[in-house]
Amino acid sequence: MEKLTIDQLILRQFAIDLNCTLEELEGSEHIFKTSPPSEISRYWARNDGDLIFYKDRIFCRTGNHALTQKLQETYKNRAGEWFGEIDSLIELNELLKPFKYKLNHYSPFFVPKNWTLPEVDPLNLRIYEEKEIVSFKEDERFEESFLYDKTDPDKLGIAHVSKDEIVAMIGTNHNGKYTWEIGVEIVEDHHSKGIATNLVKAMTREIIMRNNQAVLPVYSTQFTHTKSINLAIRSGFKLGWTELVLEKIED
Repeated sequence: MEKLTIDQLILRQFAIDLNCTLEELEGSEHIFKTSPPSEISRYWARNDGDLIFYKDRIFCRTGNHALTQKLQETYKNRAGEWFGEIDSLIELNELLKPFKYKLNHYSPFFVPKNWTLPEVDPLNLRIYEEKEIVSFKEDERFEESFLYDKTDPDKLGIAHVSKDEIVAMIGTNHNGKYTWEIGVEIVEDHHSKGIATNLVKAMTREIIMRNNQAVLPVYSTQFTHTKSINLAIRSGFKLGWTELVLEKIED
């Protein structure tokens, strides 16, 4: 089986998310598409509209052809790397209003720097396979680690255990054809001990090994969540892309 680079996997997933060809994504122009989302799109791209900012380019998909045309007219020559400026976001929000759309979500997405398997301290780690994850459904400590959703099934969990008690948990769910998304939670009083970094590295290692580099680990957060961003960086991740999710305004 052909082993793809991280960038190749990203583009293959974007081709699904945008309903476009790899040739379009490998070009140099911004892309604007009108299309419904696919069931194998990533969760964040499975919505009313999506703007992805990747390597200075804008990849846009909406379900409204008139809106797509307006976005293309407005942004076809706009520098993608500067789109995150406040004035641009205000302008976009105003542009959306006549079409009864609004901004819904704006986040950075991190991916591994390379395919090198991270070094992990296996001490105190316990792996939970897919069928075992449901046992945590009523555990309020780990609501962000797992989704318990048939569309985006949880694939794997790894706990850090101290004195027979789980003090941290990381989960990953199948989120798109080529991407699994990571979520980690630490029980109070166990922060700043390197536990989260080790868990992210452990999960990254498992995803890469179990899927033979055919699935990309993805870590998303908020721009204002400094601790989470630094955790991604310490764990060997880099910023892969940023994304703006659009939502229809209900009448």
